Amino acid sequence: MMGTHRIYQFVRGETGLTDVKISIYDEDGNKDVDSQTMTELGSTGIYYYDFTWTDAGNYIAFIECATLGYATTKDLKMGVSVADYTPSTTVTYLDIKYDIGEAYNQITGGTTSAIINQLIGRAETDVKDVTGTTAGYTQAIRYLTDAYALNHCLSSLGPESDTETKLINSRNHFMDLAKTAFKRKGKDFDNVKSAWVQVNA
Repeated sequence: MMGTHRIYQFVRGETGLTDVKISIYDEDGNKDVDSQTMTELGSTGIYYYDFTWTDAGNYIAFIECATLGYATTKDLKMGVSVADYTPSTTVTYLDIKYDIGEAYNQITGGTTSAIINQLIGRAETDVKDVTGTTAGYTQAIRYLTDAYALNHCLSSLGPESDTETKLINSRNHFMDLAKTAFKRKGKDFDNVKSAWVQVNA
């Protein structure tokens, strides 16, 4: 199996950068892409790279810009069908679509339901890391996925978008709801929040 996936990154809205670099690692830690230059989309501060993969699976992209002292990571899942993203809890992509409204239609990078289900899976993993289980944490998983989805949407915004502030406020609102859902169960949300901020900086 083989395919190409275009990876976008909004780099603080800074235009004209020539040193936005991307490296991509597979799930075994092998480097598939070594510090390649990303291309700016017009003059938008959004940069992209076309990643050609040969093996389906999980990858992580490391994006950096020395000029800005900027670095971030993106989780990638290539060549996996929607069925492979089936959540283990009762939270569905339709729940998230309902929660985040029009932002759902701005998410890019593949079949939207597949992306949302992948984010549900990530939220389930994060919840399980803190609690040891997903049972009884449907609310926390749903709100956490809402925040992850809005963060994904923010990284996908095109140059015509003027909704960034609204999306950030919405994302933060869902993060607060997730934190409250954890507190009701007597659990500490800070570990999940810290990990999420680091991965999505």
